[in-house]
Amino acid sequence: MKVLYKSIVTILLSGTALFVAAQSPSYLQRGPVPFEAYDRDGSGAITTEEFNALRNERRAVRAAEGRPMRNAAKAPTFEQIDLDADGVLSADEMAAIRQQQMSQRSYGRGPEKGTEQAPGRGVGRGRNMPTFAEFDLNGDGAMTEDEFIEARGQRISERVKQGYMMRGLKNARPFSEVDQDGDGVVKESEFLQMQAQHRQSRSQ
Repeated sequence: MKVLYKSIVTILLSGTALFVAAQSPSYLQRGPVPFEAYDRDGSGAITTEEFNALRNERRAVRAAEGRPMRNAAKAPTFEQIDLDADGVLSADEMAAIRQQQMSQRSYGRGPEKGTEQAPGRGVGRGRNMPTFAEFDLNGDGAMTEDEFIEARGQRISERVKQGYMMRGLKNARPFSEVDQDGDGVVKESEFLQMQAQHRQSRSQ
């Protein structure tokens, strides 16, 4: 009788968990979370409380489905996303971290010899893009025009030695276009946004 009772309780709990998961928004189960879902009060900025609340909800829903987020410990923290350290997350900062995560993933085949970039199918485009740290030569979190020119020159030289023809150099963006706010330095968010635009233009 006890075994039967435990089985019934287990079935009921499983059914409840599945029902809760089914009623949850799709972004709590999979895929990227829209900015508006985090920004619950519609203020245009995400607070620490809003950020943690949604992240915890998503983990709970995934756990209820039997799909716990195994890499949750590696997820970027609020402080890491808050690039300007003003205590809230803007839409640009959220977009920047999303693009950074995309650029760190490797899909499709790698570039082939003889071309600047020969990606495989789908979202393999953009693989092997440089990181912000490669251009921020002194590591102060802001890239100057001199650093931009020097780092780009080093990258071009290295890739030429590897056999890449670098056909796309004529389309390379100047520093002024990457420095979107015109303050004379490029922040990581601007750098990542430039890369996202580059990937989008290549996919069209």
